[in-house]
Amino acid sequence: MILFPNKKYQIIYVDPPWDIKIISRKVRPKQLDMPCKRMSYEEICNLPVKEICDDDQCHLFLWTTHKWLPKAFKVMEDWGFKYNCTLTWNKTYGFTPFSFMWSTEFLLYGQLKNKWKRPIGVGKFKTCFTEKPTGHSRKPSMVRNMIVGFCGDLPRIELFARPPKDLLFEDSSYRNWDLWGDEA
Repeated sequence: MILFPNKKYQIIYVDPPWDIKIISRKVRPKQLDMPCKRMSYEEICNLPVKEICDDDQCHLFLWTTHKWLPKAFKVMEDWGFKYNCTLTWNKTYGFTPFSFMWSTEFLLYGQLKNKWKRPIGVGKFKTCFTEKPTGHSRKPSMVRNMIVGFCGDLPRIELFARPPKDLLFEDSSYRNWDLWGDEA
């Protein structure tokens, strides 16, 4: 694992590499394995996220899927954050594993326990948004802009960042973000 940053942040945006398994299907039996390294739940919980949190205030935005939603709440708690709300990304299409079509992902929001500060963008953003996916595990660029609009222009980092290499300098949503991860 690459070294964790030696800096303090007031916004931490994370898309953990949850240990998601490829499901073999008859429709596409030759599909590729997951293109990025996976981490166990315990490894994710043990990330030193607390060490990069600003002592005065820190906002956490944590991506998760249907399967990992219950454990994502525990990850937030282990990292020292108090859950506030869930944002829902409607991807417009999805996968039907066993019941309903999974066409959504979730972005949990919280702040450091006992360090609650009112964000500047309270009431300006909705908890549901619709954007088409642009690639494996790529999250909508508009989310970075929404986070800054909600929290303010604070020191920020994206953990496990997966920026499109060809668009990194063209996509203004990455401006002033520190990026960390194998694909950053």
